[in-house]
Amino acid sequence: MTSVTDTTLTYVVPTQTITGSVVVSTPAGGASAGTLHYAVATTGLPQISSLAVDDNDVPFVATTGATGPLSDRVFIFDPSTGGRTEVGALNEATGLSTDGNDCVYYGNALVNPANPGSIERTSCSTGGAGEALFRMCEDGGEDVCYVWGIGVDPDLTDFDPAGRVYAADGAHNKVRIVRSAGLPQVFATGFTFGTSPRGVVADRNSGSSFYHDVFVGDSTSVRQFDSSTVPGTLVKTYNSSNSPILSPRQMDITPLPRERLLVADDGQDRVVMINPDTDASKLIDIPLVDPKGIAVDVDTGTGAAFAYVGEPTRVVKIPVDKTVFVSVWVANGLGSSIGPLRLGNQLRRANSTLDRCGIEVQLRDNKINFFDAGTLFDLEVNDFGPGPGQVTCLTPGLSRTAEEAMLLDNLRSSEPTDLNIYFVNSFTIGGSGTPGYIAETVTGDCFSDVAGMDDTRSGIILSVTKLNQWRAETIRTVVHEIVHALMDRATWTPSTNEHTEASGAALPATNIMSIPSSRARWDTNDDQCLNINADTTIFRGDP
Repeated sequence: MTSVTDTTLTYVVPTQTITGSVVVSTPAGGASAGTLHYAVATTGLPQISSLAVDDNDVPFVATTGATGPLSDRVFIFDPSTGGRTEVGALNEATGLSTDGNDCVYYGNALVNPANPGSIERTSCSTGGAGEALFRMCEDGGEDVCYVWGIGVDPDLTDFDPAGRVYAADGAHNKVRIVRSAGLPQVFATGFTFGTSPRGVVADRNSGSSFYHDVFVGDSTSVRQFDSSTVPGTLVKTYNSSNSPILSPRQMDITPLPRERLLVADDGQDRVVMINPDTDASKLIDIPLVDPKGIAVDVDTGTGAAFAYVGEPTRVVKIPVDKTVFVSVWVANGLGSSIGPLRLGNQLRRANSTLDRCGIEVQLRDNKINFFDAGTLFDLEVNDFGPGPGQVTCLTPGLSRTAEEAMLLDNLRSSEPTDLNIYFVNSFTIGGSGTPGYIAETVTGDCFSDVAGMDDTRSGIILSVTKLNQWRAETIRTVVHEIVHALMDRATWTPSTNEHTEASGAALPATNIMSIPSSRARWDTNDDQCLNINADTTIFRGDP
C-alpha cells in the first residue's frame, strides 16, 4: 500500500495484473473493490485472430495484418513472460486448432483469385517449430476459399488419416471437411459468416454424449451439428433468443466432468459459457476488448479450467469459474444480530479463498430470506460420525432429528442446485444438551447413501449466538463450511475427516480447513481443489 486518504487506498500490484480484488474491513463494516481479475499473457501483437493450446499445454497465437514482422504469423508464447517464438507464417493467418499429435492447423483468411486458399500446420514432431502445407481448401470447382475457422477431430479418420479437419469457408458460407488428398467434402451450409474470424470446434471429450459433434459460429449464432452423417445434421442453434450470443468468434470446449462451450463474443465483449447438456448459458462477467480468439487449458495442480482470450493486440488469461449459488435463511428475531456477521464480507472471503480452485460464490438473487422459526430458533441436529467434525457416510442408523428435517426439507431455495445456509439462534448436536456449536455442514454426499433420502436434503447450519460470541475467531467460518459442502467426503481419507490432509496429516494453519483457525490468511491446497473439481455434486449452479 503506497498511500491512504479518506476516500482512496493505493496499492502496488503485480505487473501482469489488470484488475483485482481488494476487501477493506473497518469497524464500520466492509466494502469490496470487485472480485474479477485477469492477467496478461502477451502484448504488442497486431490483430490477433485465433488461439490454441496443444496437448502439452503449449499456447499458440495467430495474427493478421498487411505489414510488419508480427503480422500474418503464428507464435508459441510464454504466459509467464509474454515472450514469443515464431513457428509459422501465412497471409491473414487464422483458425488455429490442434490435434492429438501436437500439430497446429491454420489457414488463409483472405486470399486473391490466384490463391485458392491453403491450410498449413506446424511440424508435429518438433514441438511446434516449422510448418508444412496440409491441403488447399478449394474443391476444384470454386477458385477461392477464405479459411475463417478450423476445427480438428483427430479420432474420426473416415476422410483422412489425420482425422477430420473442418474449415469454415467465408467465401461461400459453408463448412468443409478438408483432406490431405482428394477433394474436400461439404459438411454444412447456410451460414452468414460476415467477417473473419469465426469459430469451428469439434467435441473431443470421449465420455461426452456430444462426442464428435461440431459447433459452428457465424455472424449471429452458434449451431451444433451431429457429425455421424455428412453433411452433418443440425441439432440446435444458440442465438440472442435463447442465450447471450451476439457476435461469436472462436470457440473452445472445457474437458469433462464439467463440459462447457466457451465463445469469444465481440458483440458482448465477454466470453459466453454454454452448457450443451442443459442449454443453460451465462456471460463470464470479465470486461474484454473485441475478443476474437479463445483457447481452454487446465491447471494440472488444482483441476481448475482457465482460458486464454485474444483481444486485438494482446492475449489475456481469465478464470473459467464454477459458480456456487447460496440461498441464505435467517430465523426471525435474529435480524438485528445478522449485521455484525458481515455476510457480504464472508462471501467475499469465500471467493478469494476458492479462486485458486476455480470456484466463485454468489448470493442467490442478492437477498436474504427470513423465516418464522418457532422450535427452529434453537434446535438439535445429529452428527453422523465417530467423532466431532467427522462424517462416515455409511454409518449404520443414519438419521435426522425432527427439527433438523423440518429445517432442511421445508426451507429450501426453489433452485435445487443452490447451497442453503441457515442462521439460527443456537443448536446442539447428537443430544449433547450443550448449545456450544458454531456451525455444522449436513452434506448430500451422505444422504444419498441412505434409503429414502437424496442429495437435496443438505445445507449449512450456523449459530448466530456463537458467531457473535466468538466473532474474532469465526471470520472464516462460512467459507470453511462451504468447502465442507463442496468436497466429496466419500473419497476423502482417513475416516472422511476433511480437517486433515487427504493423507491424514495435519493441515498447516494457513489452510481454510485447519483447526484451530488462523487469522493470518487462508488457503486451499491442490488435493482439496482436485476433490472439489472432480466431484459432480448438486452444488453447481450455473449454467
